[in-house]
Amino acid sequence: MSTDVNLSNENIIVNSITSTGTVTASTFSGDGSQLTNVSVNPPSTFSALAYLSVDSTVNDSISFDQKNIFPSTTGGLELNDGGFTCSTSGIVVPSDGVYIVGANTRFNTAVQRAAVAITFTVNGASQASELQSVPSYIRNGSGHEDSSSVLTGVLNLVAGDEIGLAFAQYGNSGTVNLVATGSDTSHLFIYRIS
Repeated sequence: MSTDVNLSNENIIVNSITSTGTVTASTFSGDGSQLTNVSVNPPSTFSALAYLSVDSTVNDSISFDQKNIFPSTTGGLELNDGGFTCSTSGIVVPSDGVYIVGANTRFNTAVQRAAVAITFTVNGASQASELQSVPSYIRNGSGHEDSSSVLTGVLNLVAGDEIGLAFAQYGNSGTVNLVATGSDTSHLFIYRIS
């Protein structure tokens, strides 16, 4: 025999409870010191990290242009918790959810006053302006030949969506290099939050 108890806006104090099924609530309080024989299944974690490849064409277009700068295989992901897949164009999410996506890109050049902007792509489409970085201005004077961009956003994605990066020229034209060496490695991370 089972009994379902549904209470709204009530506090319940229980000295003892035995359950053979699932006990759920929007919140539980207490220190849990008297709990026994309880198994907890934490929510599944979904996260991935990809180090990006060197690319010298990130400043070639005045409109956002997606680049193939990701590891060519899923095994190339630095971190893969939850079943992400990867190709040179981006990381494919394994499940529906809300994700925090972030990119850290470093550039260097001999071009004076170059400026590169980045944006996320979803299935090859550049995202709205609120998901675009401020251009990374490189003066190339007084030893200033490097710059970086950091971009973080929250995206509602479905299983199979591919997250990539696109770049655009916002300053002077010329070769700007996406840096991907040693501790200066540019990267993209993704983490499901719900």
